[in-house]
Amino acid sequence: MNCNDIGAKVSKQDFLDFLNSVQGGQFFHIKGYVNSVGEVSDHILRFGVNYNRIKQRDINFLNEVVDGKRSFKIQVEHGVWIPNELLSFDKMFTCEGEHDSWVKAIYDFQQDGRNLRVNITGVMSLLDVEKFSSRKAANKTQVTLSYELDSDHPLVRSAIGEEDLFGTLLGGLNKASGRSNPTDHTAKYVKEAKSCYSSEKDGVTTWYLRDVLEISKTIKIYSENKFSASTPLSAVKEAIRNQFLITGNYRQFVLSDGKFQSITIDRQSILMDNDFYFALPKDAKAAFVNTLKE
Repeated sequence: MNCNDIGAKVSKQDFLDFLNSVQGGQFFHIKGYVNSVGEVSDHILRFGVNYNRIKQRDINFLNEVVDGKRSFKIQVEHGVWIPNELLSFDKMFTCEGEHDSWVKAIYDFQQDGRNLRVNITGVMSLLDVEKFSSRKAANKTQVTLSYELDSDHPLVRSAIGEEDLFGTLLGGLNKASGRSNPTDHTAKYVKEAKSCYSSEKDGVTTWYLRDVLEISKTIKIYSENKFSASTPLSAVKEAIRNQFLITGNYRQFVLSDGKFQSITIDRQSILMDNDFYFALPKDAKAAFVNTLKE
């Protein structure tokens, strides 16, 4: 697909002026975005989000949970590494106290030259730091755990933490106080226009669309599903962020050739092929359909 066949080439300043003219909170679409692991997806987002505002809403929400004014149930699924000697049912599922949870565990093992899959459910303590690890080792097996926790579970309370406690959800949100967006220690961002930033590394400038909030995501091509392990505490923290916190839906997109098919904001489609191009949404859609037919 040649962008200049379906769109008008515009200058960088024209592109920035357009972004500055868009009303904050506007819904928009990104079609065919390719992320860092090769997943291709379509997104519906909100433009020009005030990060400090949504961050404060999350802080208030978590404080209300801590004070007992709010409650929730959270669904968690993640990988762990478990020592081989603890994989037997009687050692993996042991009742230890009031905070034990129903957990489903799935893992593969070999027996008599055959690959077998175990899928079992039982009651266990997720607080056992010796049993669950995020580190791979020769004497450990990768296991996928899935479970549900109430907001008063010790793991949930530890994940939320306190406002001045490092490594907790509340501590992280309060540490970011006054910042317009989450920090990225690998890049220094320069704000070019509303929701548009740039960063330079080794003489190469990369453009980003930031300050946007994800409303929905439709995966078109899945990436290779590689096993990733984390401790239950880290997994619960991430699950709370993704399922209940607005800042968990804050997103960043790289604006470069080949990273997306089109962006449509306020009925204006934007394409990129080293340069920026403007096209009507119907033109961008028609070009995409024709590309699929080739």
